[in-house]
Amino acid sequence: MCCIVKKKYEWTGGEKQNSKGVTTNPENTLASVFGILALLAVIPALWMGGRMFSHLTAFASKNRLKGQRFDRAGKVILWMALGGLFMLPLLDILSWLQSLLGLFAPQEGRMATSWGITSPFVLALLTLLLTAMVYASGIWFGKRAVAASIFNSAGTAQNLSRLEKTFILLAIASLVNQMARDIVLTFVLFRLPDQIQLPDYGTMGFLAACFMGVILVSLTVIILYNHLPDENASLDRIP
Repeated sequence: MCCIVKKKYEWTGGEKQNSKGVTTNPENTLASVFGILALLAVIPALWMGGRMFSHLTAFASKNRLKGQRFDRAGKVILWMALGGLFMLPLLDILSWLQSLLGLFAPQEGRMATSWGITSPFVLALLTLLLTAMVYASGIWFGKRAVAASIFNSAGTAQNLSRLEKTFILLAIASLVNQMARDIVLTFVLFRLPDQIQLPDYGTMGFLAACFMGVILVSLTVIILYNHLPDENASLDRIP
């Protein structure tokens, strides 16, 4: 393995030791940096939540919903809820970047599942690919369906900036990604009873389980799609 050795550091495996004899781990430093960025993500998330809170207030006034008022505590809760929603994609992006950088770090151990044993590298890589696919699909479909239909029908599309629409699409994609990831990982990491012992198919068995998890997600999408009402029907007809 080739690495750059600075003047005051000596590399020792995955760690480095400075001239004062203090041993540090680059992975821990990287985790600290992303932890700080995750804390700072609260600021833009609450800022965007405040902007959307203003839009909701204007929408309520425009549609004669002035009687539906919140007290100050209710407004704070709603603001925090919106901020938490917009914080999800920011945390996903930071987690995705951290996992991507983690692929280039030495990884030890094996990932044992009921379907096969594989390396943590394979699990991390598949998680990254799944997240990228779900976000790409969510943004593409959301831009066509959600932004074009619900926003326009509510009469608020012209009041939303491009940044606000982007955050909304990212938040929706983050929720979809959470559900898709939970379905796939729950299936992959599902523990069979001790009475049922499957042969160790290794990485191929693990990949087959991931593929079956993706099929479950696809079936869920198809079922939901078939249960949607016609385009001209109202939303209250959803079973």
